[in-house]
Amino acid sequence: NILAIEYLKAIRRQNSTMIPWPIHRQGDPYNSTSLDQKTYDNASESFHTECSASVKIYESFASALAIRNAVRNSEIDSVLPFVPETAREMLVSAYRDKSFLLTEDLDMVLFYALLSADENALINCAAINDEMRSRIFRLLNQYRGFEQYTALCSSKTVPRSQTRRALLHILLKTRKAPPEAMYARILGFRKDASGLLTEIHRAASAPVISKLAAGKNLLTEEQAEALSDTIHAANLYEACISQKSNKPFINEYTKPIVII
Repeated sequence: NILAIEYLKAIRRQNSTMIPWPIHRQGDPYNSTSLDQKTYDNASESFHTECSASVKIYESFASALAIRNAVRNSEIDSVLPFVPETAREMLVSAYRDKSFLLTEDLDMVLFYALLSADENALINCAAINDEMRSRIFRLLNQYRGFEQYTALCSSKTVPRSQTRRALLHILLKTRKAPPEAMYARILGFRKDASGLLTEIHRAASAPVISKLAAGKNLLTEEQAEALSDTIHAANLYEACISQKSNKPFINEYTKPIVII
């Protein structure tokens, strides 16, 4: 609900013509920790996957936390009934190839980021106040892992969700949000819509980057810093995926635009 309200506020602030379409949640609450299929009565046709001969498809919602816990416990079959059809094969493929990340996959890179960070330099880091910043660095000698440290740094006034976001902001070097978009980067397009690229370049109010290597030549110093932070986050994610799946690392600068 909080996220939905933020979307509505953003739509109003920007005088957008977008029409919000709320969907009533059915099934488990958002923070449910397990998938209990006995609570889901609306089953449709079976679906064949490589993980299971067939699974029933449920129309009710499961919590994201319960889905993550099931994946963490190698219970992929129990997840499939609650995943949209368009994402189901992608999830099975990612699970099979180990090309997905859980918080424990970030244990060491987060510790290194905390060790390398300057406490005073985090003043401009997103969503981190003075109390949280002091607590994160004061307890660093007790770090054992992402989830353990999240619990350790949380309190009655600072919930786990806020602490988790703060730690990720430090890891990804996320700065406070600028008042407007710094740049636009083209990640992919449909071949039959390629003519729109010229119009996008012409009408955009921010620099449009299609070739990453040449992108910094179009940006101001502040915009270049924002792009550098984005590249850092993308390469960090790619490095963690590469290590977990035992696949070659692909630098963000060498990834081509996706054309479909």
